[in-house]
Amino acid sequence: MKKFFNLFFTISSLLFCSNIIFAAFPESGQSETVEVVADFSGKGSVEFSFDLKDITTESSTEKINWDPRVINIAQKDAQWVWSTSYAIVRAAITMDNVNFYMYQKNTDSSSVYQSTWSRTVAVYYEQGYTPTGDDSKDRVHRSSATFSYSGMVNKVTKGGEYAGFVPLSFLFTSAKLSSSDLKKQYDPETMTDTGDKVARYFTDEADYTEYYSNGEVIRTETNFKKEYSILARFGGPVFGVYDEHGQYAPWRPDLTDNTAYMYFGGNFMNIGRGDAFATDQIVIEKVVE
Repeated sequence: MKKFFNLFFTISSLLFCSNIIFAAFPESGQSETVEVVADFSGKGSVEFSFDLKDITTESSTEKINWDPRVINIAQKDAQWVWSTSYAIVRAAITMDNVNFYMYQKNTDSSSVYQSTWSRTVAVYYEQGYTPTGDDSKDRVHRSSATFSYSGMVNKVTKGGEYAGFVPLSFLFTSAKLSSSDLKKQYDPETMTDTGDKVARYFTDEADYTEYYSNGEVIRTETNFKKEYSILARFGGPVFGVYDEHGQYAPWRPDLTDNTAYMYFGGNFMNIGRGDAFATDQIVIEKVVE
């Protein structure tokens, strides 16, 4: 049985810190900083905090934003860029049945930035088939396709395939990144080693996969895997998930006071001048299982 710690904000009634907003080009977002200390007498304790900071000034901030000056307009290829904000995450957990997760709910009708159109993130074909680019031919040989609503949502198109989203990712480090690190190209695909830089994509609870037979959809299943979205569990922050089913990176003994640093990346691809992207549906959820 699951129990949830409920904290309500003005934008929605999602759990824990529901109205963190990411925004860019040229919008600015707002966020809530959440600190929770809950003592479960005789069963262990849970302490968790999530504090946003500006990377340059180290001052507290109410936004997670990107600097448009370092983003190339209309770039057709992947363009992962560091956010100008980061989070200090402290998780001191001595209960083995308490987990914290972070995921999105961009299709929520209460959102100002609700996504009504998904984007394709992966397409798979029958073994040995090479796609031609002609969908009418390729579809017959398609075995499955996965779609996502995650990331920042284009405020005009409400999502969709072309420039409808800015995909987001995050990573934990045991120490603050240097200014030289933050000048490097952020690419989550190359940050998959077993050290600090194990990056993960944001996921949305509405993500789904379609399965095909002879070009027709025969069933649809959720592609939301909460285990992949875990932030902290018994022992502290979770630095990485090696597969989508919860093979967690080991606890880091080098953490000071169970504190880790979270950095964010956005993939600004096919962005047009004047485009605006945002989300107010990032949830940090505490679950007692």
